[in-house]
Amino acid sequence: MQVPVPVAPVRLTIAARSGSIHLSSGPGTDVRATNADVRREADGSFRIDGGSGNLDITCPDGADVILGTSSGKVRLDGRFGDVRVTSASGSVRIDTVGTLDVRLRSGSIEVDACAGDCHVVSTSGRIEIGRAGRVDVGGKSGSISVRAAAGGRISTTSGHIEVGLAVAADLEVRGVSSTIDIDIPPGVAPALELRSRSGRVRSDIAEGRDCSISAHTVSGSITVR
Repeated sequence: MQVPVPVAPVRLTIAARSGSIHLSSGPGTDVRATNADVRREADGSFRIDGGSGNLDITCPDGADVILGTSSGKVRLDGRFGDVRVTSASGSVRIDTVGTLDVRLRSGSIEVDACAGDCHVVSTSGRIEIGRAGRVDVGGKSGSISVRAAAGGRISTTSGHIEVGLAVAADLEVRGVSSTIDIDIPPGVAPALELRSRSGRVRSDIAEGRDCSISAHTVSGSITVR
């Protein structure tokens, strides 16, 4: 009997100075780009170097992506594997990924779904994440919203933090001038450690030992429901 050999995902490295980058995935094996050359490396990966214009790139579903740009909009439509995005300024919009690492100095970040670990940092700007595995989210100025995560850590200096747990999992939330809202799934009874120096602290759930929820802020209210 012949055993099928697993096919490794396509790997892309994309570099640009400025301009929008739109990457879309779909069925097939082709990697194509407008306004840039696609080069096949010795290890089988693909490299795309762009200048200051807009880039439109298509690749197979499940591709791993490393993308770096100085400024501009970045959009990933479709289904991807391991994704890493670095940019100085602009916006980042991502559809569905396996794991994610986004580092943005200034601008908004939106993620629909991340199956595994989700690491997101924006020094200044809004962060919105739909469903994710374990999250590690950090900001200095701007709101943070995570609809459903499997625990992790979220921190910001200034801005509203809203996070929902998808399952019983440990969660740590830290703010300085921040209002914190945490949603717990039905039937989960966590151990709570809630502290605000200046602000109301309220919990509407029964405590237990299913997981640990720790939320601290210097100024602002904390609500667990």
